[in-house]
Amino acid sequence: MNEITKNNHLENQYFPTSIFSQQEIENFIKSDNIFNEDAVEQSIEFQNDTDFYIVLIVDDEKDIHSVMNINLSNFTFKNKKLHFFNAYSGSEAKKILQEQNNIALIFLDVVMETQQAGLDLVQFIREEQKNELIQIVLHTGQPGQAPEKEVIAKYNINSYQLKTDFTETKIFSVTSSSLRAYEALKEIKKQNENLEIKVAERTNALKMALDDKNKMFSIIAHDVKNPFNSLLGFTSLLKNEVVHFNRKDLLKHSAIVHDSAEKIYNLLENLLEWARTQTGTIEVKAKKININGLIHEIINLYKENAESKSNTILFNAEQEIFINADEEMTKTVIRNLISNAIKFTESGTITIDLTQENDFCNLSVTDTGMGISEENLKILAKKYFQIPTKGTRKEKGTGLGLVICDEFLKLNGGNMSINSEKNKGSQFKIQLPLYQDLI
Repeated sequence: MNEITKNNHLENQYFPTSIFSQQEIENFIKSDNIFNEDAVEQSIEFQNDTDFYIVLIVDDEKDIHSVMNINLSNFTFKNKKLHFFNAYSGSEAKKILQEQNNIALIFLDVVMETQQAGLDLVQFIREEQKNELIQIVLHTGQPGQAPEKEVIAKYNINSYQLKTDFTETKIFSVTSSSLRAYEALKEIKKQNENLEIKVAERTNALKMALDDKNKMFSIIAHDVKNPFNSLLGFTSLLKNEVVHFNRKDLLKHSAIVHDSAEKIYNLLENLLEWARTQTGTIEVKAKKININGLIHEIINLYKENAESKSNTILFNAEQEIFINADEEMTKTVIRNLISNAIKFTESGTITIDLTQENDFCNLSVTDTGMGISEENLKILAKKYFQIPTKGTRKEKGTGLGLVICDEFLKLNGGNMSINSEKNKGSQFKIQLPLYQDLI
């Protein structure tokens, strides 16, 4: 086997020459622009690694660069060729590394301007740049300067080769395995980043859910306490003073007791419904529902209540519409919307419009009542928590009605939006999926 003859600046015979003759190497050196004085500056302009794997060769011997370039000039991995950067010292290599963040592989000489220039560069890459992706192949022509095993392990050096062992097959093998490892690490890094994003999103969602629940329970505690205080106070009064009450006083106090008990019951009922949506134990029983009939039924339920406040309820429907939803949940949503409209409207009009568009039924409940302030609309936009507003006759809700409406609509594939202006009225719009006849 022929060997490369000693170059005037080489102290060792580095590579077996079954690959190229000395004349071929010398011609390559003369023709290749990487040894131009401006080579490093020109190469730094290259940034795109979409079509190439970027390989940095760091060695103070030009012949090493030429042999590596010749051996790998036609190399491809996953249909991508190689693009080379060439540095002749650790400082030159550091400059390139500071400009390039997408280098896949470094062939790095141990001994250059100092006895451990290569190891200093490895430390810069791993510790200062914190780059664990780049694959580092150390090589040396001076076996006595080989790094200790613990140094290789400490700095995550991927391979260590003597220059005398570098054959065409060895260069091909080391490059292939290094790029394969580089791709694997990139994929792991990508998956880790995606996982971190998902964990952050999940953590944020859990925090928001916890904040929502804490706020919800504070509202519940307040709303349960008030009617109970009233209930306990008046039952105590009845217990101790009933013998002194006339019929009129008895009717008055018993009405207050009943009202307090009714408020507690309604709150408890809504609380249980909300708790079921939060625990995932609620079952959606979707079926074909004539929503026109459902609305007429609920209007009749609240007709007397509306008339007591001199409110008129109008129902406009273009046609008979069938939806695919849970009937009880749908009733709960519509009851809440109509009940709220009556509560916040005095001597006004409540208009219910029903239309269909594409695959959805559109239902809007519009009133001419008190409306919602801009500040309270922002609260509702974040979550449908109770806002500090009483009805036209000081009616107070449970604070859970709109929360449950929102949850029920989502469970049935629907949604809700709110438009309102203070002292001009409000409009609540909901969408529910139409029933699709399967032929």
